[in-house]
Amino acid sequence: MSHRVAAVVVTHNRKQLLSVCLEALLEQTQPLQAVIIVDDNSTDGTREMLIEAGFLGGESGKRKRIRYPRRKSIEVIYRASKSNNGPAAGFAIGIRTAVEKGFDWVWTMDDDVAPLPDALEKLLSHSAGEYCILGERINPDGSLFQWPAKFDLVRLKAYFYDKDLDRAQQRRADGVCWEGVLLHRDLIATIGYPSEDFFIVFDDTEYGLRISAVYNILHIRDVTVRRLVGGKTSERSFLGLGLASRTRESAWKTYYSVRNLFLLRKQFPRGKYQLLFLWVNVLRKAFSPFVFLDDTPLLRFRLALKGVWDGIRMVSNR
Repeated sequence: MSHRVAAVVVTHNRKQLLSVCLEALLEQTQPLQAVIIVDDNSTDGTREMLIEAGFLGGESGKRKRIRYPRRKSIEVIYRASKSNNGPAAGFAIGIRTAVEKGFDWVWTMDDDVAPLPDALEKLLSHSAGEYCILGERINPDGSLFQWPAKFDLVRLKAYFYDKDLDRAQQRRADGVCWEGVLLHRDLIATIGYPSEDFFIVFDDTEYGLRISAVYNILHIRDVTVRRLVGGKTSERSFLGLGLASRTRESAWKTYYSVRNLFLLRKQFPRGKYQLLFLWVNVLRKAFSPFVFLDDTPLLRFRLALKGVWDGIRMVSNR
């Protein structure tokens, strides 16, 4: 396989974190050919920072070829949205741009992570016969980040490595995360682009489920990405279900966490038991803030109810 790689970074109002991410991409021991930045309607001066820092240039401020520290040059492409369309739409735009420009691999990044210097080299070393590869991630404190590598469509429940799954199972997954997954263009041609319907939350889950229906998802045990924000995972229980609570989810995401469960069920129906577990999950989302003495329980409860209403009506996107 040819190894022309474009990284896709989606950003929204986090210019300082974005700068750290971009610098890490430029320091890869396996050189990239391009970085595609999708700016999701940032209002914090992201574009100005990119020009000032030398990532962008020229009259248009949309493209620049800069000298790569490791012997080669890299093309930086800037795509700005006129409205906040969410990460799902941002990655759809970025991945489509990479495919249209003929790159062999697309390496996705949120703006709040930094790949380790040999991350791409490690991922590509496993690329023979593979089409989707991702590695481990670590938190800012160096602890291993737990992520939902398996997803039970009947229970609508994520299973976490090191907590729910045997270490021996870590070679294959049915979930992906935008924080460092490497996708081959042939896979994208078969699966299509990320669904913009989800806006945020479960957008990468939905894409991973589509991928795993056709391709293997290879999860290597090498650490490839460092998260710039976030912390350790703590274990809690509510309604008899284990809850993996990482850094506390922003209240506004409660709406998408609930609504998008209905979108997942519509796309991946699994019978009456799935419907039962959907409502169990909805109740958990609505009432767990009261149980855990959250500081915004009423707000989260109202957002959960709105998510139910819009989910039943199949309202999508933002």
